[in-house]
Amino acid sequence: MTSSSMRGPYHHVHHPIQAGLIIALWATPLMTVGLALLAGVLTLYSVTATLFLEERDLASTIGQAYCAYRRKVPALLPFSIPRRRRQRPVR
Repeated sequence: MTSSSMRGPYHHVHHPIQAGLIIALWATPLMTVGLALLAGVLTLYSVTATLFLEERDLASTIGQAYCAYRRKVPALLPFSIPRRRRQRPVR
């Protein structure tokens, strides 16, 4: 992917529409049980469709350029959560 395709929100997350949808679903001033259920189901659907189905299709269509972009830019959150490395037990 070229640097021109990484402008705007695509520089921070590679699925900005889904990230905005999730924010909009949960940013309500009055969260009722029905709205919470709707937001939860739509969030689960959006994450599943995006991270499992769309990612696979984009990687197979675009190829290595998309895989390199995917390694550089987080999927939905504009920050990365540091992973703790597993330490091997000392023998």
